[in-house]
Amino acid sequence: MQSLSLPKNQIILALLILALLLVVCTLWPIQAIHRLQEASLDIFYWGYGDSVEANDVVVVGLDKRTFQEAKLDFPRFFPLYEKIIRRLTRAKARAIGFDIGISTAPSKEAAAAFVKAVEDGPPFVVASSLPAKDSDEPERHISKSEAAIISSPHIHRGYVDLVRPGQDGRTVRRLYLSTKRRDKHYLSFAAKLCSLLKIEIPQELFRIPFKGERGGLAYVSCADLLYGPKDLDKLFTNRIVLLGPQEAWFQDYHQTPVGRTLGVQIHANIIQSLVGKISLQNVGRLLSILAVIVPLLLGLLIYNKVKPPYSYLLVLLFLFFILFICAKLAVGGLWLPPLLPLCALLAGYLTPLIIYTVHEALEGLVVKRLFGQFVSAEVFQAIMRDKDGLHLEGTSVEATILFADIRGFTTMSEELGPEGTFAILNEYFGEMVEVIFQNGGRLDKFIGDAIMAVYGAPYAQADDVFRAVKSAYEMQQRLRSLNKRLSQEGKPELSIGIGLSTGLIHAGVIGTAEKMEYAVIGDTVNTASRLEHLTKEVKVPILLSQATYEAVKEQVEVADLGEKEIRGRQEKLHVYGLMALK
Repeated sequence: MQSLSLPKNQIILALLILALLLVVCTLWPIQAIHRLQEASLDIFYWGYGDSVEANDVVVVGLDKRTFQEAKLDFPRFFPLYEKIIRRLTRAKARAIGFDIGISTAPSKEAAAAFVKAVEDGPPFVVASSLPAKDSDEPERHISKSEAAIISSPHIHRGYVDLVRPGQDGRTVRRLYLSTKRRDKHYLSFAAKLCSLLKIEIPQELFRIPFKGERGGLAYVSCADLLYGPKDLDKLFTNRIVLLGPQEAWFQDYHQTPVGRTLGVQIHANIIQSLVGKISLQNVGRLLSILAVIVPLLLGLLIYNKVKPPYSYLLVLLFLFFILFICAKLAVGGLWLPPLLPLCALLAGYLTPLIIYTVHEALEGLVVKRLFGQFVSAEVFQAIMRDKDGLHLEGTSVEATILFADIRGFTTMSEELGPEGTFAILNEYFGEMVEVIFQNGGRLDKFIGDAIMAVYGAPYAQADDVFRAVKSAYEMQQRLRSLNKRLSQEGKPELSIGIGLSTGLIHAGVIGTAEKMEYAVIGDTVNTASRLEHLTKEVKVPILLSQATYEAVKEQVEVADLGEKEIRGRQEKLHVYGLMALK
């Protein structure tokens, strides 16, 4: 059905627009798409989890057992600090970080002992908060005694409020490792520790590569560190040790891609990533564009070259392959949101499928509009199955045309009046059309009291000519039954003449956008009409043309009426009267 097909340039334009939208979303993500991309990153973190070995950081937790064994009440645990640092110094820890504020020392001696322990130990960083943006004060929430302790040049400060929440305003995924306020640079807690160890610090917004809630990191209760066996020292040797809270009452939980996570665990993930040079960097724009275009073209290729159900399986296989590639890239430190290539592949496959489905639906509506009321349900289904075989734009085909007309209709209509005439016509048409449909014909039109039917267009069958002849014969038989009923009802009986002609016709859609119909024209149509008129003259109810007779002569009994002059034709036409079917 060429005339109903969507132009190829429009399909290509639609796909290019779709690809452009995908590229725009790649380079300039919409918030909803960005959230889906972040969700895919969260899924990766859950899958990646604790499978990655992390040997550079140990987390020491201040938990309930620590306070019980140390016989201290929260938050009076300053006396533990010196012991912790001394133990880690003996174990030759690489660096120490306290993700907890330094509370007021109980005495000057305790404060001095703490400072001395820090000076004798490895690099030390304590967590602090940034000053207000409009404040000249160095830091907030610092007591005088605490300020005196941290004034030591060996006690370095790292800032814990550089974390940037995600699009949902809650989930921690990124942070700034440094910031600048009033011409002063501030390093985050993790960045400060790493800078003391001469580890390179990225300048851009840092994406935290979480590896599970504890990131595969070693964890030890502070009680074990203080009161555990000496052979535990090897766990801390040459490692960065972070001390932080491990109980809910510290109110230090944060939402992360791997669940609710304590602040010290977040810092541990960051430090492990910086030490091990593990980070997730976004792929470049060129690769992002290719990650859209290549799957898009692949989806189109699968749609055009592979038939279902194999195409479904192939698309599913490539979906898993894309997920595998994105995971491998992420393990290698490159982040390509899988949503982009996955959507591109599905768009490449589904877009032409949707266009085809819509196209088929539109074709079905047009075909139903043109033929639904004029052919039997069986023929209509055959037409729908073979829509590509239709030539709605107009073509020459061989067909058989049937014309049937009521004799004396004008006189009868004057006697019956409009209501009576329409009642008999509707009953007559119902009987005749049923015969036409049963034999696979198409009702072309009603012309007043006349019926025109076509056999062979738009849907051709091998025995169309015989079907047409059989229809004419059965119409005369059905008319006898109808006349019996009309006679019993006191109504006038009907008499009809039928002409059949076989040959080439021109068939196709004619009309305008507001009104169109499938029509047939040509000499064959005119000849059938003339033969129907000739039935009055020769007193034979069914007349066949020479071509019609030649096609069915082994299946019918006829009366050879010889050559007859046909109005509108210069040459005479050999005519046959149908007597019976064999």
